Amino acid sequence: DAWDGYRKNRARVFDHISNNSISNTVILAGDSHANWVSDLARPNDTSYNELTGDGAFGVEFGGTAVTSGSAFGTNISPANADVDSRVFVSNNAELQWSEGSFRGFFTITLDPQTLNATFYGMNDICKYIPQYNQGGGSNLVAM
Repeated sequence: DAWDGYRKNRARVFDHISNNSISNTVILAGDSHANWVSDLARPNDTSYNELTGDGAFGVEFGGTAVTSGSAFGTNISPANADVDSRVFVSNNAELQWSEGSFRGFFTITLDPQTLNATFYGMNDICKYIPQYNQGGGSNLVAM
């Protein structure tokens, strides 16, 4: 489920992070039927800059379900999903990247200075395509 259904829970998590001065927070989400990367910032926080990420206290990585259809529509083409993704990103300040056509997973590599997420996907869950890497690599530099 999306955070929208858990606004009070989200507020408690954000309060805990803020009240305890926790930085570089990373939230991993899965089975969301789409891939996405989002800054963690409070709604309507004027200190948050969507272009630079300043004011965000972390990042959230969401991965698609492996075998379920896309939240963008079952069997949506990559081109059509990209159109939808651009709309979602432009309408949601914290959303930095979105992809809704491919099924797959992401991996995280982490060291004291950076975090990198690499998203892997396939457009047909019945055919293995080992060389396919959807990309969407995202670096989070330690603050």
